Amino acid sequence: MAQEPGRGPGTLKSWHGRQAARAIFDMKPRPSAVVCDNGPVAFGVPHELGRMGERAGKALAVAGCDNVVAPLTALSAGAEKIGAIASETLLARLGSATDEARTPARYVAIPGLIVRESSVGPASRHR
Repeated sequence: MAQEPGRGPGTLKSWHGRQAARAIFDMKPRPSAVVCDNGPVAFGVPHELGRMGERAGKALAVAGCDNVVAPLTALSAGAEKIGAIASETLLARLGSATDEARTPARYVAIPGLIVRESSVGPASRHR
């Protein structure tokens, strides 16, 4: 499902996931997996799959992006590590009078994949 103009990441809700699940099942060919913007969207997908008589991890692999504690495969960006880097960077900038310490820096978080029940089995390929 395309991001709506003016909506930032994390603003999508569970009903968006339910809507996406229905749209995915109408696609030809149908994808075998979906990665959702956040937990609420990711919870909506299996909910709708259940209403359709299907099962997440069987009919469609489902993953979220905020590592909620649930049987949902997730991408984890390492919030603790990102927080530590942010606080160390801020403290270094506050404690330095040089312009070099105030130069913007770029950090890239490499997400880890945490595989759970929602994607343990391959979905049957496009019915």
